[in-house]
Amino acid sequence: ELGVVFAVAPDDVWVGARSGGEGAAVPLLHYNGTAWQQFTTAMIFSNATFATAPSAIWGTGPDNVFFCFPERPVTRWNGTAFEQVLMTDLPAGCSGVSGTSATDVWFVGRTTSNGYVHRYNGTAVTHPWPMSSRHLQSVHAASPSLVAFGGQGGYFATFDGTNLTDQVG
Repeated sequence: ELGVVFAVAPDDVWVGARSGGEGAAVPLLHYNGTAWQQFTTAMIFSNATFATAPSAIWGTGPDNVFFCFPERPVTRWNGTAFEQVLMTDLPAGCSGVSGTSATDVWFVGRTTSNGYVHRYNGTAVTHPWPMSSRHLQSVHAASPSLVAFGGQGGYFATFDGTNLTDQVG
């Protein structure tokens, strides 16, 4: 079963596979235009014993792709290898990622009781709003002045470049 799909280009496609659920041997696939390459969780997280498909994938090019794994560090493909990034700012990982460029990347996630929004400028993470009681699950950045957030219970908010506004569903 496919979980998430992200295409950088026709010859650079990433797929998070949920086939088999928790414990699936191959949670991530990459297509290079010719063949599919399989990545096990142990390959992504250095000999990890768990196996979980990513909940979100987003990137700006073949050497800058971010992956959100449930309760795992944010992972970035740098063109040749996976690296765990933003571990201090997002220790519990993320559930959603989107952006408009390599210097405007948004991450959302949740802890057991709070949701959070983080914005990455290519070198540092900012926390534009205080923690919320909303369990944020998704984000889509259409432009720096139009970012949408979704969460549990039908929660929906937008960012206009200056203000975050809760939307009534």
